[in-house]
Amino acid sequence: MTDSLTMSAQQSSTSGVESRQKTTLFCPSCDHESDVTGDWKEYTENNRRIYDCPICDTTITKRLRDASPMAPND
Repeated sequence: MTDSLTMSAQQSSTSGVESRQKTTLFCPSCDHESDVTGDWKEYTENNRRIYDCPICDTTITKRLRDASPMAPND
């Protein structure tokens, strides 16, 4: 009987994780989570896109800005 309870708990905890999108960001300081296009404070500095947590102001990630497409060499 313990095995079925353990299996049930494992299934419910993984199903919550699987339902999240791959674009979800997580704040390691306060556990806030939101889609990358959600409520994060976003700004650009030194050609990098920076995302800060709206709850505790922790910097979550710094990503290079999208480069515009280059013209092919003629």
